[in-house]
Amino acid sequence: MADTDNCDYRDKDSLLENYVTGNPIVQVVVIMDGGAGAHNAGKSWDKLSYDWPGGNSSLAVTNRILFKSAGVYCCAGLLFAWFAKIASAELSSDMAVVDYFSLLLTTAG
Repeated sequence: MADTDNCDYRDKDSLLENYVTGNPIVQVVVIMDGGAGAHNAGKSWDKLSYDWPGGNSSLAVTNRILFKSAGVYCCAGLLFAWFAKIASAELSSDMAVVDYFSLLLTTAG
C-alpha cells in the first residue's frame, strides 16, 4: 500500500487538462469569465487572470494556449483538405467506371 501512496498521476492529469483546455467551449468560457464582469472592469490587460483547468494564468499564457489550439486546428484542417484532394484525384481516375454505369442506365431506360 505504501507504493501506491507515492504514485505520480501528473501525466494523466496533464493529459486531461490539455484535452479540456483545447475544447473551444472551455476556451470561450474561460475568456469570457476572465475578461468580463464588474470585478475586471477597472483592471488593465496585464492584471487580468484567466482560470484555466490547470490553474490561473496571465494574458500571455492564455494567448499561448489559444495560439497553440488554433495551430492544431489549422493543421488538422490542412490534413483533411489534403485527404479530400487525394480522394478527389482517385475519384477522377474512376470516372470512366462511373460514366460507363451511367451510360448503361440511360440506354436501359
